[in-house]
Amino acid sequence: MWQHNYDPLDNFVLSTLVAALPIFVLLLLIGILRKPAWMSALAGLAAGLVVAIVAYGMPVKLAVSSSLMGAAFGWDFVEPVAMYSYRGERNLFYHVKFRPQDAVSKGLQMPALSHMSEADAAAVWQWLRAVATHPMPGYAP
Repeated sequence: MWQHNYDPLDNFVLSTLVAALPIFVLLLLIGILRKPAWMSALAGLAAGLVVAIVAYGMPVKLAVSSSLMGAAFGWDFVEPVAMYSYRGERNLFYHVKFRPQDAVSKGLQMPALSHMSEADAAAVWQWLRAVATHPMPGYAP
């Protein structure tokens, strides 16, 4: 099992700056160079993979699988229509609050959010419903 090192460069300031490189890349491309969001996101992902593998010593297979897992989980929030259409308020609560015992064997890496209340889940579900039924117009620069 790979053990994460929070200070791989033996200098917490430098380690923090290196860890923040993917965010800098993303913000530079999207905010200053005005590149499309998908290009900026892919460049940030690439920078994150390089930082994880080179600076933090993360195994390549683990870095790639973590990226894919993050993309699969994050897609629920990028495209909330699908999540809203097959989950109700209670189902969302149980999906987020409790982690199935066989989650790791099924490839579900998301940790349980045991601090979430039913009211919190209901608020998230109401937001999903609002976004799914009344989507915001696309951004036009």
